[in-house]
Amino acid sequence: MHKIEILETTLRDGSYSVNNQFTAEDTYFIAKSLDEIGFNYIEIGSGIGMNAKSKTNITPASEDIAYIKSARKAVKNGKIGMFFIPGIGRVEDIDLAADEGLDFLRIGVNITEIDKAFTYLNHCRKKNLITTLNLMKSYAVDSNELVEIASKCYDNGVEILYIVDSAGGMLPSEVEEYVVKVKEKLPNLKLGFHGHDNLSLSMANTLAAINAGADFVDSTIRGIGRSSGNTITEKLLLIIDRLGYKHNFDLDKLFNISEHIILPYLSNKFESSTDYILGYSQFHSSYLNSVYKISKKYNVDLNKLIVNYSKIDKISMDEDLLEQLAIKLSKVELRTSYFNIASEIKHNENTERQLSILKNKFIELKNKYNSLVFFNLSKSYESISRIKVSPVVHTIEDIVFGSAELSFKDFNYNKLIDYFKATVDGFLVDRRILNNISDLTSHNDIQYYYNDAIMFAKSIYNYLKNIKLHDTNKLNKLYIDIYDEVLVYLIELIKDLNVTITSNINDANIAVVGKNFVESKVIDECKDLKWILLTTPKKLDYRISENNSNVTLIRIDLEREIFSEIIENINYKRLFNEGFGQKLINGKLYCSGGFIGRKGSIVVDNMNKISKIYGSSNGDGSISYTKNKSLSHDTLS
Repeated sequence: MHKIEILETTLRDGSYSVNNQFTAEDTYFIAKSLDEIGFNYIEIGSGIGMNAKSKTNITPASEDIAYIKSARKAVKNGKIGMFFIPGIGRVEDIDLAADEGLDFLRIGVNITEIDKAFTYLNHCRKKNLITTLNLMKSYAVDSNELVEIASKCYDNGVEILYIVDSAGGMLPSEVEEYVVKVKEKLPNLKLGFHGHDNLSLSMANTLAAINAGADFVDSTIRGIGRSSGNTITEKLLLIIDRLGYKHNFDLDKLFNISEHIILPYLSNKFESSTDYILGYSQFHSSYLNSVYKISKKYNVDLNKLIVNYSKIDKISMDEDLLEQLAIKLSKVELRTSYFNIASEIKHNENTERQLSILKNKFIELKNKYNSLVFFNLSKSYESISRIKVSPVVHTIEDIVFGSAELSFKDFNYNKLIDYFKATVDGFLVDRRILNNISDLTSHNDIQYYYNDAIMFAKSIYNYLKNIKLHDTNKLNKLYIDIYDEVLVYLIELIKDLNVTITSNINDANIAVVGKNFVESKVIDECKDLKWILLTTPKKLDYRISENNSNVTLIRIDLEREIFSEIIENINYKRLFNEGFGQKLINGKLYCSGGFIGRKGSIVVDNMNKISKIYGSSNGDGSISYTKNKSLSHDTLS
């Protein structure tokens, strides 16, 4: 059996899974463990490689030099390396790597752009770094083209050449064919394979590469890595042990770091259907932001857009081409919207025209996406001469809502309800409005009431709580200048936040404003102020955002709270209409949705569509969950 080297890339490719937040201290501890386990090649640093901080929107937890120094101090037996993408990494980064004791540098380029790598590879050789080249998106060419590309790389001094399944969509037969053909033509070239697991084939592909003669394969502990992750180190070592490859890896130490160090990083990681589509279409996940943006803009299915684009280009991202595809798909596709939509309402139009535009937008969304539509009606905290209709329609999942602030000088509430009642599924109504209405409409079945002041107070409280949790500064002095109706509820809510309310904004760390206009010079004089929460637009001097970089500004938007109110009311309505109640079925009494039922009643999940039997009622609100053999779905037939 030929010798196989495992390049362990938990600290590099795995950093994608933790938003590049492995620190230099993490690197020291994990690299030290990997070295002690027996890995000869250990890759560290940002997932995208050297100089990521200055050339991308990625901000690794530590600087490149800190990663290298930590790893160099930790690793006594193995070799350490980093990743390098031409155009992001620079020649001076190679110099830094060599001066600080890096052993190898993996240069990554798209397989159709290898010429970009050769200048940097030559510089690596001059610096006595092992020259390694990753042919990203190797699947974009056939095996014969790959052989020609590999020959050119070999002629330019590449020592280790990697076939890379960047999207995790290659098949074992394809990997085997690539490796065999390159090895036949270039037997002295060391060949590696780097796989991703989008189609759950990374292990099969890695084994195919080994069996075909690859010299290097990559893996990460727990498979931690970009997109669906990588070949799992623990399983790979167990398999090569079964296959008879001799090794000296300390498996006990490996499983210890797997369980206690890496596993906690994965507690929130999950795969979505998009991860599978990336593998199927062989589409690189680094382009997802572009596809998200365009799919939202044209309201087309994300996965469908990925598949269609990949049929044209598996290598690069052309946003103009992507947009053209999205336009075509949008003409034939119906799908639920997940974002906010401008309703074409203009502030200078008369009220009747604004309401007509909003009504037509509701009808369009309801017919096009089968959405549930709600109209949110609130009372302004200031005197307004006419209804203010929001120009934005908010959407989430299959729910849509528009909003308006009401004036009672020139508009009849009941007429407004009548105008929209045939269009909407419900009205969300601020209870403060009802104080001005003597003759309430009879459509109470589709009106859901809430207190806007309480909602506003809850929203402010949630922001304050999260600021306190996530800001490391000692934030304990709060200045509040908001409407009294909201203030009375906020005072009660913030009692558990350990803050002192100050009447002078100059003494505050956090300010909640919106009642009176705040001039920029007032904020400029505040020495300790870190956060401003604005509850009312136009109450803040715009120059504050230009002059004071030490203060973070947040506008309180009730969109999330309104959605919560709608969803809560929908759920209770569905509970009563669909799942709540009790009835006799085949002579036996069934109950659900909280109905107690007499002792012995059969407790089920949904009265109108029973799919689960929980047990029997004890007659006092409790349930006997002991399995009763007489209870079965047969009784429902």
